[in-house]
Amino acid sequence: MRLLRIILPVAFAASSFCAPQDPLQQVFARIDKTAATFKGFTANMTRTTHHHLLPMDEPPETGTIVVRRAKPHELQMRLDFAPPEQKRVVLDKTNIEIYNPKTNTIQPVQLGKENKQIMEQFLLLGFGSTSADLQKGYTVTYGGPETVQGEKTDRIELLPKLEEVKHQVQRIDLWISQASGLAIQQRLFFPGGEDYQLVTYSNMKQRSNISENEVKLDAPKSARRENPLK
Repeated sequence: MRLLRIILPVAFAASSFCAPQDPLQQVFARIDKTAATFKGFTANMTRTTHHHLLPMDEPPETGTIVVRRAKPHELQMRLDFAPPEQKRVVLDKTNIEIYNPKTNTIQPVQLGKENKQIMEQFLLLGFGSTSADLQKGYTVTYGGPETVQGEKTDRIELLPKLEEVKHQVQRIDLWISQASGLAIQQRLFFPGGEDYQLVTYSNMKQRSNISENEVKLDAPKSARRENPLK
């Protein structure tokens, strides 16, 4: 018995040390490490929409994105889309404004209570959120290691828990960089499961000094403000 008391703890410790780690938990650890110090990032982006009934995907949209975390769970975001569909989209918490330079107009988007919940869920998608945040809104499973644009990533699959979100998106895939712990690619499957939107980020740089001006709409004073979209 005395010998067993000495040997068993050592055996258990050795088996724990040798046991392979759960890959999903490893991804969560990277996400949480990044979330602890995340203040924001800038990147180039490409967005492609795929319709399974059409022979070709829609032409990709390109542009830049700036994300700033003002407070925990409070994101400010600015997206500048390049021509031919040039526009600027600004999100502050759950308030959205869209500037169209062709018409020199600003279009506010009025979110109801239901849409605010949906927007809050979408803001969890790899932008400095914790693994606990993700698991609160989604059932998360491990999809496997993949290389995106030459960068090693782990793909995770998210199934929404809220019925309101399920009406908008059926499943979300995130490719989490093994280096940065951020999502460098996102794929949103629409209800039906075959149409999807793929967003890929490149030249991604984490920054702690993003100013509020960098996420402002910055539209000309002559821009005409239209009635809110609902």
